[in-house]
Amino acid sequence: MEFVDTGVSALNTVLGGGIALGYFYTFWGVQGCGKSTITCQVVRAFCRQGLKVVYIDSERALNSRQKDSFGLSDFEAQGLFIHLSVQFMDQLEEVGAALSQDPSIKLVVIDSLSEIQPYADKELRLQDIRPGLKAQQSSLLLPRLKHWFANAGIACIVLLHARANVQMGVVNPYAPKEKSDGGYATQHVPDVVLKISIGAKLKEKDPVSGDDIVIGATTKLEAEKNKFTAPFHPLTCKLLYGKGISQRYEIIDTALERGVIQKTGNTYILPSGEKFVGIGKLYGMPRESLSGLKDYLNGGMSQEDPSVLSASSLEASGLQSTEFDIQESSVPAIESED
Repeated sequence: MEFVDTGVSALNTVLGGGIALGYFYTFWGVQGCGKSTITCQVVRAFCRQGLKVVYIDSERALNSRQKDSFGLSDFEAQGLFIHLSVQFMDQLEEVGAALSQDPSIKLVVIDSLSEIQPYADKELRLQDIRPGLKAQQSSLLLPRLKHWFANAGIACIVLLHARANVQMGVVNPYAPKEKSDGGYATQHVPDVVLKISIGAKLKEKDPVSGDDIVIGATTKLEAEKNKFTAPFHPLTCKLLYGKGISQRYEIIDTALERGVIQKTGNTYILPSGEKFVGIGKLYGMPRESLSGLKDYLNGGMSQEDPSVLSASSLEASGLQSTEFDIQESSVPAIESED
């Protein structure tokens, strides 16, 4: 079984090693939780490894600015990234059948199945379309797509909206308020079902007005179904709007969780002895300091130091041993209280 690094250590861990070629994934969550942003990070990671990706954009939401932000425009020019759009289920079926015949494709993204309309005769009016038609067509189409892509060694990520969990009859007060759209097929067909939840907002001070500006949010990644590792072991990370899950914050949060960064009151001390007062200063540490911390986590310092986190100790602690890589050109400091 071949896994492809997603470029995000937390996501690799939750998924069980990355994205497995030939397998079927669904990512779902409420609006604004970061489904498309995280998926764009995965797409970029594939393209950086020379793997061809087809992005089926039913929402027409992936614009040129987003492509530029994630570097996808360059990969599009190189032929590693293909951006398509479909509107109806029958179109998706035709496109899926054609893509499965191309051996160069390694990932297909459908963003989103929720926005693809069910096939209906052109003579029918809106009021003639019966309830449940889309769910029925999904239950037929998704197994076909899974079968085609599995035979071709193509991974598939399907994005889904959240919808209200309307209960009929006896109401379960402990039931979740929302669930994924798409009917039972979107729960039974995938090999992995990933729920993405949004938490507290990340803010920074505007240098001119001094007002707080929302630049991202904490995001929880949780596999509700997983054929590669145990499900229901969520990880929380920090997502920057327009950039994705921040590897800078991932490095610092990992170091905090493992005790590599020591905390005394409001002061944070790196293994090098460098000190930062306040969590905002810590997250905004200079790039050189962050690189040193990254090397420490990757086992770059002397293994005689028992506090060094080697690849094996990272795996034992639940993190993938894929090395961290700093890719942001600049990251603003986060102004928050301990």
